[in-house]
Formats: sequence, structure tokens, C-alpha cells
Amino acid sequence: MKFRHLATSNIRGNWRQYTAFFFSSVFSVMIFFLYAQFILHPDVVGGKLQAANYVKQGMVACEYIIVIFSFFFVLYSLSAFLKSRSKEFGLLSLFGMTNGQIRRMVLTETMVIAALATTVGIGLGLLFSKLFLLALREIFKGAR
Repeated sequence: MKFRHLATSNIRGNWRQYTAFFFSSVFSVMIFFLYAQFILHPDVVGGKLQAANYVKQGMVACEYIIVIFSFFFVLYSLSAFLKSRSKEFGLLSLFGMTNGQIRRMVLTETMVIAALATTVGIGLGLLFSKLFLLALREIFKGAR
């Protein structure tokens, strides 16, 4: 059994434990994508919107909050996930895996989940971007 195959089979086997981590990561990526898309919109960059500079500053502040929250959430959820798998790691070490191999397997699993979450999050961000921009347009129409 190759190392990548072991990591992907562990993801499939522990999918229930990874689900909350995956969906919250997808949501964070999607929200970050939508805010970044608005910040980089030509009307916001060009200053065509009323009070565009204030809105842009608020959205950038929200982006920082999302990044900080996501960082701490990932650390917390990974530590909880690793604690729940301590028996599995003990069994793998009994079968001869070193601590470095276990770390590399966990890193591989996390990278696969992160790549999938990023892809799905950007896809959902693209899907909901028109709705998000239309909602913001209606908000700004009412503010005039």
C-alpha cells in the first residue's frame, strides 16, 4: 500500500469526523472569495460607488477577521481531530510507522481536504457571486 493511498483511505474512513472541518473551510473560502471579489470590483476600485472607500475599508477589515478566525478554527479543529484519532495513531505506531510518517500522513490528509475545500469554496463563491453583488447593489441603491 502506497503512502498516498493510505492517506486517502483514511480520509474516506474518517469522513464523518472530517465533515465539519471540510464544510466550515468551504464556507470560509466562499465568504473570503465573495468579499475579495467585491473589494476588487471595478466600481469599488474606481470609486464610482458612493462612499466606496469606507465600504472597501470595512470589507478589508472583514477579510482580516475571516483569516484570523479561520486560522484559529483550523488549529482547534485539527487538534480535536487528532485527539480523537489517538488510538488509531497508537495502532499505526505498533505496526511500525514512525512519528514522522504519521505526521506526514496527517499533513497529506489535511492538504487533500484543504485543496478540496478551496476548490469547492471558490466554486460556490462563483455560483453565489452574482446574487451577492445584486444584493449589495440593492443595499447601495437604498443608501442614496
